[in-house]
Amino acid sequence: MPQMETGEGRRGKDPGKEEDISSRPGEELLPPPKVSPRPARRRSGRRGNTPAFGPGILLSGGMELALKGWVVFFVTAFICFLPLLGYMGLDAWMSYASMGEAMGGGAAGGAKGMNGPFWEAVWVLLGAMVFQGLATGTLVFAAVGFLQGKRPGVGKSLAVGWKRLLPVLFTSLLIVGFVAIGTLLFVIPGVIVLVMLYLALPVTVLERKGGMEALSRSAKLTSGHKMSIFLALLPLGILSSVLYALWGHLGLGLIDGILGRASSFGESRLHFVLFVLGREGLDVLLAPFYAALSAFAYVRLREIKDGVRLKELVKVFR
Repeated sequence: MPQMETGEGRRGKDPGKEEDISSRPGEELLPPPKVSPRPARRRSGRRGNTPAFGPGILLSGGMELALKGWVVFFVTAFICFLPLLGYMGLDAWMSYASMGEAMGGGAAGGAKGMNGPFWEAVWVLLGAMVFQGLATGTLVFAAVGFLQGKRPGVGKSLAVGWKRLLPVLFTSLLIVGFVAIGTLLFVIPGVIVLVMLYLALPVTVLERKGGMEALSRSAKLTSGHKMSIFLALLPLGILSSVLYALWGHLGLGLIDGILGRASSFGESRLHFVLFVLGREGLDVLLAPFYAALSAFAYVRLREIKDGVRLKELVKVFR
């Protein structure tokens, strides 16, 4: 007579009861597999604690920095541009009387008009490069100091700018040359070169590099971020163009409205000098904003590209 199966035999194993595999004969208990820890993801420039970079962040950060240190920036820029302002004012005062002769003085006046303006433009250009270079080095140093939570004095900033003046001038000449070559190739290449070399002067001042080394370093830092830099510079460039155009059309009228319409030769000459100084004074007003923008971009890209923190950035502070 066949033996009847119990209920447990018909149902099979109890699914809720775990089998003790260690009691199986002839089977070796294998150790659990080793799970290697997941490697930490390397932080990119847009994730983790590394600051992001974009035109809005760059523009707002640069403007905030410029306003934060406005007094130091403006005084420093004014001191740097003061010799150029003095020269331009004196030149305007001396040349005002001879403008009528240069326009209607026959052959002699024509010769003066051909030679005088050319050499005057050369001297003005050279002077502008020297004092603009001094202002750039000084203001970039001061701007990074404010980013580090310090308050660099005007004297210290001027000392650093003067010390780095020659490397800054040499780097500036290279930038002008490369941008000019690029501009000859239908403008757009010149804009690309200008943005690519945008940080060459901060590199010259803050990393103590110059010439082609500074240009190469700037190209490396701006790689992958040229469009953001261009879009951040565009509003500032448009604002500058509008201000220069407004002063060119309305400057003399504004001076006449404040001082009264000129009724003599001396008053007319004074108004003309003030007009020239006002045009050059726009450079003093705008220089802090351009310097703060470049300093902020330099600091952010050093943090993103090199992983260098703000307090470790500037060698010239030591």
